[in-house]
Amino acid sequence: MSKGTVVVGMSGGVDSSVAALILKEQGYNVIGVTMQIWQEEDYENASENGGCCGLSAVDDARRIAKQIGIPYYVMNFRREFQEKVIDYFVEEYRRGRTPNPCIACNRYIKWEALLHRALEIGADYIATGHYGKIVKLENGRYSVAKSASIKKDQSYVLYSLTQEELAHTIFPLYGYEKEVVRKIAEHNNLGVAHKKDSQDICFVPDKDYVSFNPQYFPKSEWDPYYEWYVDKNGDNPSNWKVYPLKEVLEKNGISVKKLEELDINDPKFKNFYLNNADKIWQRGRNTS
Repeated sequence: MSKGTVVVGMSGGVDSSVAALILKEQGYNVIGVTMQIWQEEDYENASENGGCCGLSAVDDARRIAKQIGIPYYVMNFRREFQEKVIDYFVEEYRRGRTPNPCIACNRYIKWEALLHRALEIGADYIATGHYGKIVKLENGRYSVAKSASIKKDQSYVLYSLTQEELAHTIFPLYGYEKEVVRKIAEHNNLGVAHKKDSQDICFVPDKDYVSFNPQYFPKSEWDPYYEWYVDKNGDNPSNWKVYPLKEVLEKNGISVKKLEELDINDPKFKNFYLNNADKIWQRGRNTS
């Protein structure tokens, strides 16, 4: 007898694949789903970076679903992802704050949006390959607890889940170490047993956050000189600090009407460069 129907968010990785397998073996009616959030992924990026919900993920997830014998679908969440994750990501940088897009994705896409779709098609639960545990307290409320794997525990990124979402969520991997999950995949001949984990922001596969932000911000909302002001600290972009240029100019009492009026040789700019301009001004010189 089935324990109920569960929609498993399948990223094409080993964790969600094994989660689906475990649930099926436990007697659930399992439906595999990949959330289509980003489809502009070329073959090279698909092979090298393997974004968690990109085109490459669909191929791997579909193969695994067929192998373990569950139905599989791709659901389009591109609009929700654009509004709740990408727009938020860019806007936070514009305001001089550091965004956490993975938290936003968990809250609004992997739970709020996916659970809504799952319930619409008659499912009882959703499940993911996260390493966390859901505990029902004596007062009837649900709480997120740490998984058995201290190294892989992801309970800290699940703090935003609501009581309704927790009541309809299953974490099949809560009692497993990552090494054991890979061995389960090996034992069942799953082709993703040794697929590397996806850790980077999926919609910025080249890690170039500085170029990404101006590229995707609505152009109509930019002031004439609203470019990005970047404090370079070494060669690693992850150590750079990004500020909206307008705010920097205002704090320094500098008034310009267009980018070309800036005195880039001013000592204040010696460690900075401007991105997304007609020309890139860097360390006191301009280059085409």
